[in-house]
Amino acid sequence: MDEGLGRWSGRGQACGQACVAPVRRPSDQRKRCPPGVEENSTGSSTSLDAVSDTYDAGPVTALRRIAFLMERGREDSRRIEAFRTAAATILPLPPDEVAARVEAGTLTELTGIGPSTSAVISDAVRGVQPDRLTKLEKEHAGPLASGGRELRAQLRGDLHSHSNWSDGGSPIEEMAFTAIELGHEYLVLTDHSPRLRVANGLSAERLKRQLGVVDAVNEHLGGAFVTGAGRPPQEPRSRC
Repeated sequence: MDEGLGRWSGRGQACGQACVAPVRRPSDQRKRCPPGVEENSTGSSTSLDAVSDTYDAGPVTALRRIAFLMERGREDSRRIEAFRTAAATILPLPPDEVAARVEAGTLTELTGIGPSTSAVISDAVRGVQPDRLTKLEKEHAGPLASGGRELRAQLRGDLHSHSNWSDGGSPIEEMAFTAIELGHEYLVLTDHSPRLRVANGLSAERLKRQLGVVDAVNEHLGGAFVTGAGRPPQEPRSRC
């Protein structure tokens, strides 16, 4: 797979251009907390350290969350990518087929799924919180620093970000999903130019291809959200 091309489809189908998976949008983006912190009924934040033994969010969500928390903990990029690849592998499959493979023990026959990701999928399908997810929630889900909530709430987007097209660690679609989950209105890609070879800077041809991915992600999200080099600024999406 080439740097985010042909990844996921919103309808669960493979496609030859940039493809993306569904993303759950917050109903009120202005009140969203950073990943790993939830608001209780009084509006104050609570850590996810206390996790439940049951799990009903599904295997794709579990794999995505594990990859996010691993990245937050600065774990090895190749191991992180393994969980994202597994999510992309099972996303197009009917839930009944995934469940049948869990019961038959044949998940690892699918390309892109190994023992670790298979264990996560199996637990999630059975409604059990995967052990790996529980461990990562306790290690990396809490706030990185105390205070700053009011300032954080005023942030509308990110004007400097690197994807895995240059020296970043995440594909564009995953960055967009996380930005939306944070309540952001826009994301600006600032991957390196070709002069910085050590950071895998983008040539004109690769930049053209990247902008195709950006277009596909934005189309899936229903409007302009991600922009990058060579694109004029656009009106950001509304918070409401």
